[in-house]
Amino acid sequence: YPDVTPPLPPASGGLPSDVRPPPTSGQSCVLEMKMLQNSESCQGAHHPTERCDSFLSTQSEKCDICRICHCEGEENNKLISPCLCSGSLKYIHLACLQKWIKSSEKKSCELCNFEYTMTTKTKPFREWERLEMTSAERRKVVCSVTFHLIAITCVIWSLYVLIERTTAEVSSGTLDWPFWTKLIVVAIGFTGGLVFMYVQCKMYVQLCLRWRAYNKLITVENAPEDPELRAEAAARIKARADELHQQEQQHQQQQQLQQQQQQQQQQQQQHQQQQQQQQQQHQQYQQQIQTGAIAGPVAVSGVEGVGVVPTDGGRASIGSAQSSSGIGM
Repeated sequence: YPDVTPPLPPASGGLPSDVRPPPTSGQSCVLEMKMLQNSESCQGAHHPTERCDSFLSTQSEKCDICRICHCEGEENNKLISPCLCSGSLKYIHLACLQKWIKSSEKKSCELCNFEYTMTTKTKPFREWERLEMTSAERRKVVCSVTFHLIAITCVIWSLYVLIERTTAEVSSGTLDWPFWTKLIVVAIGFTGGLVFMYVQCKMYVQLCLRWRAYNKLITVENAPEDPELRAEAAARIKARADELHQQEQQHQQQQQLQQQQQQQQQQQQQHQQQQQQQQQQHQQYQQQIQTGAIAGPVAVSGVEGVGVVPTDGGRASIGSAQSSSGIGM
């Protein structure tokens, strides 16, 4: 019987779920807020509620949006055009661009390769922010610093003890040769420690430079409104997009060829397995014939009327038979 169960009434007293109208601009704004809260590219630049006050106010109205956070410009965070890209990739928030430059350490656009016109200024040391690092990087730095402190303490303490004993022995007029041996060993260890610290100090210097770059104030200016430059940039972007599309097609073709080769190999393996099974069956059959487990096939000799007929025991008996023409012995 057909299903005649009536549809459930809506929870809010409105229309059923299958005939409800599409979400309004306010609901779309709420969905956009949830998406923006999950995004880390523009976190901390501006609050999601402030960004969505004017976002999607009218669906038919076209406005300029940031190509990173996809929000409109604001009074405190205006949109700029730092490169030669056009269309929906033309504008970007200054805060979003600053965070992207700090994290990627790049000074040019990845699409049009236009180098940003910017000025940098380092913040006062009191206003420096904490450097963002992963847990593995923090663990590595803490372990390295702890090991260096322990090694330096041990070397300094050893040198102090040796020098103190040396002064005592010099004052008494007796010097033992094992002391000089110990001193040479400690000197070699100290030299090795210095070399190791020099290698590790490079990492510390890079970390300090990274921290300093993270606490820079970056001011980016708008790119020049030159039609020729923008046309050249658009042509480069299009050529790069075509190249990426061709590479993707080639990659897909290679995957298809690999799949076809794998299928052919599987078919060949199956065919080989079938041949091996047939050979095994044939060998088993021949072994059974030789052992007499089964009767062999009938073999007819060249003489008419004489044949080899297998018996139940696997032995053959030779007999003569008269032909149908009536000729007998």
